[in-house]
Amino acid sequence: MITKPIATAAVCVALGLTLVQAQGQGQGPRDLINKQVTARIVRIIDGDTVDAVITPSRRIRVRFHGADAPERDEDFYQQALVFTRVFMFSRDVTISGKDVDPYNRLVARIVIDGKDASESLIAAGLGCTFHRYLSDPVLDAALTRARSAHLGFWANGARLPRCVTRESRRK
Repeated sequence: MITKPIATAAVCVALGLTLVQAQGQGQGPRDLINKQVTARIVRIIDGDTVDAVITPSRRIRVRFHGADAPERDEDFYQQALVFTRVFMFSRDVTISGKDVDPYNRLVARIVIDGKDASESLIAAGLGCTFHRYLSDPVLDAALTRARSAHLGFWANGARLPRCVTRESRRK
């Protein structure tokens, strides 16, 4: 006979979910919207998505609010991934929850040592502003600085990622 906790754990493993999420601490990350928490970054998924652990052991996936980095099949994907890894891996951060996206990731502003991750990624020329969800003059200014300085994918002759063409069409 399989007990319910063991069956739940087996289903979680089969689905690739963490047991913490399955046990329903909050409702996924929804309980973190409009809240600020301290967490440790434990995994870098890509340039604009990380996994964080909130003390004592709650693991959440966090998507940068207002920023969009190149995807796996695009130029500058690896550079954005490395940038984010160097910037915050295994560091304590402050997460300010804004929303939850369709993939059940907390969309949040992440601050480390007083620096905003979304702004830093964009200022390095490795991310775009994501105007579909917000208009932020700070992020727009970071993008303008990166473009003017020809940083990252704004370098002369560099292939622009889809986030640039998407934002161009929006305007």
